[in-house]
Amino acid sequence: MLIGGLVTKNIMKAFREYIKSGSRRTSQIVKESGVSRAAAKADVKSGLRDRLKSKRTTAMVQRDSLKNKTGTFNRMQRNKKQKEVRELTQDINKLK
Repeated sequence: MLIGGLVTKNIMKAFREYIKSGSRRTSQIVKESGVSRAAAKADVKSGLRDRLKSKRTTAMVQRDSLKNKTGTFNRMQRNKKQKEVRELTQDINKLK
């Protein structure tokens, strides 16, 4: 596929959304535009990175809205959002 063994569930989900939104795969870009494969892969990676960054921003806002609330449920939700932000950040760094 795109980057071999570095594919995670967040990257796969972002790739599916990327394709469903009408964006093209690497092979389609090479065939239709005539650019090199490396340039096509860089284009796809940047599209995936942008999608993951927007998801991370949403998760950060949701986490911040829970910051000053007390209780076990809110603490669990904060921890869950913090873990999600951490995973998205790792995935973004893998696509560099």
